[in-house]
Amino acid sequence: MLHLNRKRVRRLNKVPSGSTVPNTKSLTRNDDSDAIILSDSDDHDLLNPFSDYSQIADHHDSNIFGDERMLHEDGMLHDLLFPQEQKKNRTYSLPQLPHCKLSYTPTKPNITELVIKEKIKSVLPEKIPHLSKQSEELLNYTFDSDTQLNGVRKLSIDSGHAQNPKKRTFSNVSQSSRNAIVIDVESSDGETEDECDDKNGHYIVKPNSFFANNRFLIKKQIGQGTFGKVVSAYDYKLKQTVAIKIIKAVPKYREAAKVELRVLSTLRKYDPNNNNHCIQIKECFDFRNHICIVTDLLRISLYDFMKSNQMLPFPGSHVQAICRQLLRSVAYLHDLNLIHTDLKPENILLLDDSYHRKSLSESHLITNNPNLSRFSYEKQHVKILQDPSIEIIDFGSAVFEDEFHPNMVSTRHYRAPEIVLGLGWSFPCDMWSVGCLLVELVTGDVFFNSHEDREHLALMEKVFQKPVDSFMCHKYLQQYLRDSSKKPGSQLIHSNHKVNFPNSESSTKSINMVRNAKPMEQTIIEKVPVISQLDMTKSLASNFEIYDINDDDLRDQYTFWYSFIDLVSKLLQFNPQDRISAKQALEHEWFKLGVLDDGTL
Repeated sequence: MLHLNRKRVRRLNKVPSGSTVPNTKSLTRNDDSDAIILSDSDDHDLLNPFSDYSQIADHHDSNIFGDERMLHEDGMLHDLLFPQEQKKNRTYSLPQLPHCKLSYTPTKPNITELVIKEKIKSVLPEKIPHLSKQSEELLNYTFDSDTQLNGVRKLSIDSGHAQNPKKRTFSNVSQSSRNAIVIDVESSDGETEDECDDKNGHYIVKPNSFFANNRFLIKKQIGQGTFGKVVSAYDYKLKQTVAIKIIKAVPKYREAAKVELRVLSTLRKYDPNNNNHCIQIKECFDFRNHICIVTDLLRISLYDFMKSNQMLPFPGSHVQAICRQLLRSVAYLHDLNLIHTDLKPENILLLDDSYHRKSLSESHLITNNPNLSRFSYEKQHVKILQDPSIEIIDFGSAVFEDEFHPNMVSTRHYRAPEIVLGLGWSFPCDMWSVGCLLVELVTGDVFFNSHEDREHLALMEKVFQKPVDSFMCHKYLQQYLRDSSKKPGSQLIHSNHKVNFPNSESSTKSINMVRNAKPMEQTIIEKVPVISQLDMTKSLASNFEIYDINDDDLRDQYTFWYSFIDLVSKLLQFNPQDRISAKQALEHEWFKLGVLDDGTL
């Protein structure tokens, strides 16, 4: 992290003595890709490049800072955010993490058209025959460690079918050779690999058992869903620990996995060095009727980290760094004509989950609490990540924009209103999910903790303080009236364009939850005590004037969070046509602002 004092950092030609720049090895890659990873700059440019607010004003929309601006004779904009006597230029810059300097450039010109033209039609996993435990060949065999792995199997773009991969080399010998690994079929607990599935089609996972004819040694199960299970396993061929997604041996999940393989293969084809931080497939195979997808083993998810951190929010600087990376990844997906459809904290993994602890009483996240001394050491301290680098995972629900769209996608809490209303969906649904996710990272709470459509829509109206878009209501009612299978009174929207909530089926708990929901701005501001007086109905300049905010530190905080709320508001527009795209979001002024907090101090 940048070791900066609470005092102002003076702008120098180099990073101040004693200051360090975060390790960016995970951010920069030595490759010939056209993707821009880090802006070409000296070390000191990792700090906020703007030395005064008049420079910042040139990069901000007037709707954020208000109309208190005028043109000088030389044509330069002059920002009147501060009183007349404070117009002199500042001599410092606020710190930003290097992730916020990441920019996005498509890996190829006209990449969307290229992806559509050269679409991968199918990926056929290599079928690995199961060797029975009764076979003498399994009593002791060697795995040639010198044989090179093909990695992701080569694809024929014309046919869309996979070319035959190199055959693995197994030799039946009584003792190991110099360059071979001897693998005994029996695991440490005496169990053999010859296990079957459970009644739901899940592969039965046992720690320390071999898998795929002793190619892998399963360490433990690290995840499970309707699709199947994910395990960490040691790969004797690659000599490294990997993650294996073992799909259920059920036809519909096998078919869904084949779509996921097409998506993963497309991601790798156009970004082989993974500059855009989407999970990369290493290999795929079909074993005992289970399609298996091998990937790198990453760290825990954002959700897991928050859960281990008492669901405390992330520092603003870390939210900014995570958001920047996430938007780059989403921009890349959308350029590939792909919609993720299931962006949420559980599907964003950390590349490094190491952290340092900080006392809550000293943290910027929470105000001093007189009862802190009663808590345990764990609860009195907050975890601060050393490096908030991320990678997007789980493309099992991803869809090519020009292919079939199921009616219902996305996890409920991150589901866009057009999906709830059944109006069809496209790229903007991912942007809605990003907006919900950002609020959750800042507050530590799920933004829309709903479990039913009417309740969900009513919550949206309450937190945004406005009704569902009238055009969307009209379109929904047209569809509802044409659908004879709908029961009378079951509509989500009344003919007067009001949400059908509460109704006779609404529980008291649900009604109270909606009634007590706070506006989005208030929800965020309450979690950032330093900006407790911020009023988003007024311009930033008006906030400074009305509340007599003259302290530079406080103005910096107000500016940072005012701009953040503006970005989230643009991501969470009811009408998908009004939402900003990933590329537009990357240009938002928030990414030009630094902040002093637990992530940068």
